[in-house]
Amino acid sequence: MRRLAALLLVGCGAAPTDGERYLHDAAFRRAALEASLVSTDNAYATLRLAHYGRDWEALPAWSPACAPAGALVEPLDLADPQLGERAFFRYPAQLVPDGTEGVPHLIDVQLADGSLGAALSCASCHSRIVDGVTVPGLANQTFDVGAIFGASWPPGHVDVSASGTEPPIAIADLRAVSLQHNLQASGEVKNDRVALAIRIETLVITSHGGVLRPPREVTLALADYLATLAPAPAPPNAVFEAHCASCHAGEALSGPPVDAATVGTDPRAAASPDRGTGG
Repeated sequence: MRRLAALLLVGCGAAPTDGERYLHDAAFRRAALEASLVSTDNAYATLRLAHYGRDWEALPAWSPACAPAGALVEPLDLADPQLGERAFFRYPAQLVPDGTEGVPHLIDVQLADGSLGAALSCASCHSRIVDGVTVPGLANQTFDVGAIFGASWPPGHVDVSASGTEPPIAIADLRAVSLQHNLQASGEVKNDRVALAIRIETLVITSHGGVLRPPREVTLALADYLATLAPAPAPPNAVFEAHCASCHAGEALSGPPVDAATVGTDPRAAASPDRGTGG
């Protein structure tokens, strides 16, 4: 009977989209995660493969009342057409220690005991005011995230390693996400809508110590919102064609990861035991 129902849905043109399957099909999510990983040998891939679609599947979905600091906190409406944008500025991606209230760029979040805590949203690190206008996705290069967590990271840097032992990296400019062939500095994740939603989901899970997960409506909406932020690539000039186009090709000026030795830049991300792929 279930097979017949599925065939009827396909025949009526009602086959589920990848977004719908991400929301409702655990086996699809697990397969999408596995397909997105360039390397399965680094620590972050090992962590995700051990838990995603397994014990993380049973974590409670957390959608607390939240708001930019000083505003009225209220739950996100998961059916809101603007959910992605609202979550970018309001969803608590990571709680911060007590005593950091009042620090710029933080949001308020209602905790389980009814009190207000402070948290980072996506926009805390990935938005900046330029000439009086907020630019979503643009890296906040002056934000001293390390000071909040008692670490000596340079402003505009974060430690994204699972071990906490690697050098912090510069906060990424998220406006280019939809143009990128792969995600992360080492190109560890093949980029598409579902892979990005899973990437955001697992980032929030690990940031909260593996005790909760974001609603998948939020992570899918965030992935869709990030896809709207891309600026138009600048037209290539002669210098670009001579020195850059072999890697940065096509309309998006993007491509697959390149061996770090070929690029000749800082090899630490490519060789990282946490997220390294060699590229």
